[in-house]
This record gives sequence, structure tokens and C-alpha cells, in this order.
Amino acid sequence: MMSRVGEDGLFYNLPYEDDAPWRRGGIAYNRAKEWRTDEDVTAIISAGTMLAMYAARYEKEGDASWLEQGETTVRKLVEIAIYKEDYAYFPATIATGLDFAWFRNSGWGDTEEALDDMASPEGTATSAIAVVVHGLSHWYAVTGNESARELAGKLVKYILQPQFWMGNIESWAKWFNYGYVRGHGGRQRKPAALFKMHQAGAAYVLHGLIEYAVVANDAYVKEWVRQAYEYYRNIGLVRLGMWGENIANNLMVAIAIKLSDSGIGDYWEDVDQYVRNTMVEDQFIDAEPLKQACKERGGPMEAEGFTIDRFIGSLRWFGSCDFNGTLDPTHNTCVAAGPYLEPIYYAWESIVRCKDGAAQVNLLLNRASPWLDVDSYLPYEGKVVIHNKSARMISIRIPCWVDRKEITFSIDGTAADYTWIGNFLTVSSLKGYETLTVEFPMVETTETYHLVPWELEQP
Repeated sequence: MMSRVGEDGLFYNLPYEDDAPWRRGGIAYNRAKEWRTDEDVTAIISAGTMLAMYAARYEKEGDASWLEQGETTVRKLVEIAIYKEDYAYFPATIATGLDFAWFRNSGWGDTEEALDDMASPEGTATSAIAVVVHGLSHWYAVTGNESARELAGKLVKYILQPQFWMGNIESWAKWFNYGYVRGHGGRQRKPAALFKMHQAGAAYVLHGLIEYAVVANDAYVKEWVRQAYEYYRNIGLVRLGMWGENIANNLMVAIAIKLSDSGIGDYWEDVDQYVRNTMVEDQFIDAEPLKQACKERGGPMEAEGFTIDRFIGSLRWFGSCDFNGTLDPTHNTCVAAGPYLEPIYYAWESIVRCKDGAAQVNLLLNRASPWLDVDSYLPYEGKVVIHNKSARMISIRIPCWVDRKEITFSIDGTAADYTWIGNFLTVSSLKGYETLTVEFPMVETTETYHLVPWELEQP
């Protein structure tokens, strides 16, 4: 990938090569015309993804080459952004054959400002810019680069413009006369954190916005994301953490974690549900069942130099299969899933945290850490064993479905007292080598949801 990064810091995906089968798929068939092959071009969304990668590598390794690479990318983004009043944007450039296309020599295919999310084929105009916001914000958090923060802030102002968002009582109020609505209170406000964009695209938007809100400590944007997140929860199966595309399923985990970390709300129960019921089920971790399925269905396990093994670590997606359910080894989803694999790390990291001897167990999932190890028996048994290594205080989040009156708690096999801090069972004055055991009855429930049918509007 780095071989395709130009001297200007942008990631170019030309010159075109016929041996790259993933270039032939995706949403390209909805574009106005075919990609140009006469000049190197980049989709600006790639700059956001690469910038986040540079930040992660520099933070972990301290290698100055990553710092130099990221700084170069930031400078170019600042240079090519289009500034207007107090905001900035990147043009959608759909007529060029590629969304948000910057050509190495000739620049933008056009500079037209998107006036709604449908300016891109998938209805995701703001999400592409939000991915850049995420990268810029991450870079600022790691390096303190003020240019990155300033550009991210201007792009956020563009994303939050009213034309991209719905008002808050429009659909309800239109059925009643003015006097009736006025008598019951309420006034439509725009912009309001209700979206009408591509669902997975909306998850990218919220992910970028919350990243910026946290690093810039922008209370308005934090509250905006909270409202939009709460709205988002109601258009899917929140108990399962399922909204359709696993882009949304995984990014909602990251959004909920960041909202909780920034003090806007306590969404750890959501995170727990999302991770257990969908995130861990989405990822391919064993090639043998995939190969067996291909064998049984007569599908190829190798095509155009690619094998089924390349799916390991990626996420399931309907586009990875043909209509017979057979995996296509050449499909791009097994290599293009980077941005929505990132939340898997966020989930793992957030299971256990510790600062100044105070450990916090947010998720009752198995995890070994320098401070303590978690052995979780869920969902088969209501039991969690904590092997303390160094913590002086431990707080354990108890799921909302647990009856607190039925909890039993012991330290080294002896019943012990504890206190509640919010949803966390907390014990202190620990020595640093105890075994803590929490037990409670499992609960089974049946829930019914009614999914509203919908149809695509035909042009």
C-alpha cells in the first residue's frame, strides 16, 4: 500500500491494473461513467484511513518516518480542501467516475458542493468527509498538529449543515393543524440529529464526529452525536447489535464506547450486547468451514491467484458470496474492511482498564491483562472469576438483566462486602493477588420485534 502513496502524501489507486479484480466491483456501476485511466487518482476517503493508520503506527512504534508521512498528508489535505465562509469541504465529483476524486496532476474533477447526501451514489456524501475527520482528529490527538484539528473542525461544520439532517417533529406535525401543534408545544429545529442518509454511512459520520468532539472537547458536537446515536438505536435490532451491514454493526460499538468514555452517557450495556451477539459472530476466524462450504456447493477455493484463506480476519458480508452462498475469493470485502475492523480493537481494549491501581471491568468477557485476568462463564453460566494481579480497587460492571438481590460475591472463597458505584460492583483495599468471584442466576427472555417492510423508490 505504501508504494502507492505519492510524494504529496495521498494514496493513489492508479495506474489501473487489470490484475486487481476488486477494481471491477463495488458501487461503480451506479456512477455516471467509467474511471479515467489516464492519470493517477485518489478517492479522498483513503487519506482519512491512511492518516489514522499513520497515527496508530507512530504512537506504537515512535518511528519518525510515520510522523513525516502523516504530516505530509495533513499538509496536502489542508491545501486541497475547499474553504467557504466558516466551513470546508471536499467535492463529491461523481461525474468523474469516482467519488471525491483528486487527480494527481489536474486536481478535482469538479468543485461542486454537495447539497445533500444523495450527491454520491450510495447516499454517503458526508460519510466520506467524516472518515477524513476521523483521521485528522486521530492525528491531532497523537501529534498535537493544530492544522489537522482546524481542518477537522471546518469539515465538521460542513457535515452539520441543515441540508444533511432532518428536523425533529416534521413528520408528526404535518398531520395536524397549526393550532393543535402549537397548543401541545414543540417547535421544529434544524439541524436536528436525525439523519436520512445511507445507514452504514451514518455510522461513519457519527464515528468521525465523536472522534473530533473528544479531541477538541466540543460539547455541542458531543451532544449531537449522543442524540444521533439514540436515534440510530431505534432503526435496528439494538438488543442484537444488528443494523444490517456489519459496517454499521461494528462502528456502533466504537461510537458507544467513545460516548461512554467521554462522559456523555453510560452505554456499556449496549457495547456488551453488540459485541456478544453480532461482532464476534461476524468475523471469519477459521478457514476450514469456509473451504468445506465451497466444496459442498461446488464453488472455487482459488480464483485469479486469490484463495479462501484471504477471508480470515475479515467480516461476513452478503456481497462476498454469489447467489448460491458460495464465497468469491476475489471479492474486495476481505481486504477493504479496515475501517470497520478497528472497533474490534476498541472492544478488546475496553474490557479491562486500570489507572493508579484502580481497575475497571466494563465487559464480562475473557481477557488477560497486566492488572487482572477475567474468566467469564457467560453465556453458559452466571459466573465471572477475576484473578487480581496488582489492582487495589476493582469495579465490575454488572449487566442490567441481572437481579442484584441474587448476586453472590466472594474473595478467595469467602463471602465479602462490596459497594455499588452506578452499575459497577466495587471493592477496595485489595492486596493485589486475590481471586474475586461474582455469581448470579442466568435469565432467559423472549422478545418480539415487528420489522416494517419497505421498498426502494424507483426512478
